[in-house]
Amino acid sequence: MMTKKEAESKWCPIMHGAGGGKSCIASDCMMWRWSEHVQVERRIQDEHPSGEKWKDTGRFAEVDKRNEKLKIWERSFPEERWGYCGLAGKP
Repeated sequence: MMTKKEAESKWCPIMHGAGGGKSCIASDCMMWRWSEHVQVERRIQDEHPSGEKWKDTGRFAEVDKRNEKLKIWERSFPEERWGYCGLAGKP
């Protein structure tokens, strides 16, 4: 799955064969399917990560053989929808 912007940088066999160019037209294509997937970024570190929207999950990850545990931080971007080309079926 990918964002609309990422899809537009991909080669499309349908567009290539139709003479309309070689790039995917993403959501302008009848085969484009939107996903319910929300992009989630995770970081494992003690300190609050730089940037916006980071939340402490309350979970920890073991990172080495000394059983050191670091916090797991997450942030999501629900406003950035993801999708996929329906030509090959659901990923």
